[in-house]
Amino acid sequence: MKPFYALVAAIFMSFLVCQPCSADQISDAIKTLQKAYPKFSWQTNSAVTLDINADGFKDVAVLGYTDKTAAVGVVLGSSSKSSETKLLEFMRGGQDQRGMCGKTAKLLVEKQSKAPKEALDEFPQGYRICKKCFEIAVDDGLCDPIHIYWNYKTKELDWWRA
Repeated sequence: MKPFYALVAAIFMSFLVCQPCSADQISDAIKTLQKAYPKFSWQTNSAVTLDINADGFKDVAVLGYTDKTAAVGVVLGSSSKSSETKLLEFMRGGQDQRGMCGKTAKLLVEKQSKAPKEALDEFPQGYRICKKCFEIAVDDGLCDPIHIYWNYKTKELDWWRA
C-alpha cells in the first residue's frame, strides 16, 4: 500500500507546484524578460511556474530563442513589486554538452532527487534535496535533458546533465 500513497502524494504535490500560469503572470514575466533580455524571442506557450529557490513565492520560467542559442529565463516571485530575473543560455541544435540537440524544447518541472548523484557520482555544487526543492528540465526530445536548479551556495541558477 505504501507505493500507492507515495504516488498519490507525488501527484498532489506536482499539482500544487506545477499549477498553470495565469495569463497575467505569463504576460508580466514575458514583459520583464523582454526588457531584461531583449535579444531573445520569449515563448509564451513554454511558461511554467514553480518555486525554484524554495522561498515560498511562485516563480515563472520561460524559454527564449535566438537563431543560435536558447535560454531559460526565470522571473523570481517576491512580495515586492520589483521582480528579479535570472537567465541561463545554451547552444541550440548541436552536440555541445551545454546545449540542446534540437532547435526547440519544452520545460518540465521536476522534484529534485538523487538523480545527479546517480548520473554524475556526485551532487552539483549547491544542489539540495528537500520537500520544497524543484528543478526545471529542458527537454528537446533528442538528447538528455538539461536540468536547471537553484544553487544554494551561489544564489543563482545552475545546471547539470547526465
